[in-house]
Amino acid sequence: MSKAPKANMDSSGSVILISGGASGIGLAVAGYFLSQGWIVVTLDRNMRETSDSGRDIHFQGDIRSPEFLTQSLFEIARQSLNINIVFANVGTSAAGAFEDIPWQKHQEILDTNLRSTLALTHLVLPLLSVDSQPLIIYTTSVAVLHGVPQMASYSATKAAIHAFAEALQVEQAPNGIRVTTLLLGKFDTPAKNKIRLWQANGTVRKWGGFRLPGKAEQQAYNQEQSAEIVGPALMRYYLSGRQGMICLPPSLSFYYRTSRLIPQVMKNFYHRYFRLNKTQQENTKTLNHE
Repeated sequence: MSKAPKANMDSSGSVILISGGASGIGLAVAGYFLSQGWIVVTLDRNMRETSDSGRDIHFQGDIRSPEFLTQSLFEIARQSLNINIVFANVGTSAAGAFEDIPWQKHQEILDTNLRSTLALTHLVLPLLSVDSQPLIIYTTSVAVLHGVPQMASYSATKAAIHAFAEALQVEQAPNGIRVTTLLLGKFDTPAKNKIRLWQANGTVRKWGGFRLPGKAEQQAYNQEQSAEIVGPALMRYYLSGRQGMICLPPSLSFYYRTSRLIPQVMKNFYHRYFRLNKTQQENTKTLNHE
């Protein structure tokens, strides 16, 4: 683990802790909160360039390692940083039929997305003080609506995190700790370009993603969003003091409500669309061979 610089700051300053803060959405959120004068602490396996302001702290290490998490949070506690927001954002994924993806990759997805997130929560809860009006935010995706075909293990982790957050929300309310999830559509991030589609014949081709059906899809999942919008949205939510899911784009809230109230409708949409995508892929493959 890289040694974190000492924080030359008033311990009463507002602090956001971000897991997966070295790239993509985590990095964008870190930059925004720094611009607002917050103390930003990030955890990531990759190095992140930090400023010399004394308000920008990065711990580099494997987020799946209990030792790394324990040491990082011990250092945060030692520096008397009062955490206001915990943004559990770390995640990884792969695409393809469940049996085609190597088990080692499934295990990596489970360990990174789910186990490390629960471990971080378990360690950070004792550090949260009601005086800081603490908020825990978990990054999820459209996979919480219904399992996304060809991203089965990823869907499992996001659905589990969502259910975990709902349970924790009730548990921690008497302690003055708010808990919510961030439901995201399609975002332009480096992680999106790293998703590989595993195929049974051993070849790998780019995974185009899975689309939500309906006329509103261009306003929801399929319209690619910039990571820069997440930071301001989280800040507005924190300052509002409200409780409830954060949907980006906001039109995803319609899909979420529909899936909860009429689950079979959304499931049928998914199955129909998956069949359509599969037919299109098979037709394209046939044309390429002719």
